[in-house]
Amino acid sequence: MSKLFYRSAEKLGRQRSISLACRAFTLVEMLVVIAVIAILASLMLPSIGRAKQKARGVKCISNLRQMNLGFVTYANDHADQLPPLNTGGTFRNPIKPHDPTNWWYRVLSDAHYLPDISVKRGIWRCPNVAPEDLDSPFGEEMEGYGVVENLDHVTGLDSLIWYAYDRQGQKRGSYRLSAIRRPAQLWLIGDVGVPKPNVEDLEKYPYGGYYRTDISTFPPDALGIWDSRPSAKQPGFRHSLRANVTYADGHVESKDYRSLSSNENDIFGLKSK
Repeated sequence: MSKLFYRSAEKLGRQRSISLACRAFTLVEMLVVIAVIAILASLMLPSIGRAKQKARGVKCISNLRQMNLGFVTYANDHADQLPPLNTGGTFRNPIKPHDPTNWWYRVLSDAHYLPDISVKRGIWRCPNVAPEDLDSPFGEEMEGYGVVENLDHVTGLDSLIWYAYDRQGQKRGSYRLSAIRRPAQLWLIGDVGVPKPNVEDLEKYPYGGYYRTDISTFPPDALGIWDSRPSAKQPGFRHSLRANVTYADGHVESKDYRSLSSNENDIFGLKSK
């Protein structure tokens, strides 16, 4: 009886060993599996990158919509007038100098129409702006968004967002919402930046990236070229070579270099508001 038992146990053990041997992977099979996984991962990585880029773009659009709401809410509380570019006058105004006064972002921040400008990585920060791209003009760390500031070197009307006083010291301020005839075509706030220096071909600016951000954007000249100085302020094409813009009516669009450099639909309001 005991011999029969041991023989059965031994036979069962051999069968299990054979079964395990049949189920085990060979080295070649393991290498094939690893190669297949590597190929699948390489195919998925671009999709993951595109998904992340799209998510950043969606977050940027959400930020701009919230900012637009802050501008509109301010206007509703101030006789329909949008916040001033600066609470003083222009640089050349000796009566109401712009300094020391508040810029538009501090006006909205201090009055709680938008979150505090000092809160990092909030709605003031474009998700595609890297820490090394941040700039600190006038003591504030700008994080990627700006309004249009139409200065003397560009022919046209004052911008939607303008100084509180004109060059004669008379009260001026920004436009009233009810006075804007083309709210669906005018830039209110959007992606801005300063092109990387040492780029000879201005057409390559949107492809060269933006090395820091600033507070506003200047319209292009009659030839569709922005100021070529390294300190130039212009749209930041950070989202797959496109800049996100919220218009005065609240909707948001992504615009490419060609359409903005040609002032398509007079988006900068040089001819009419």
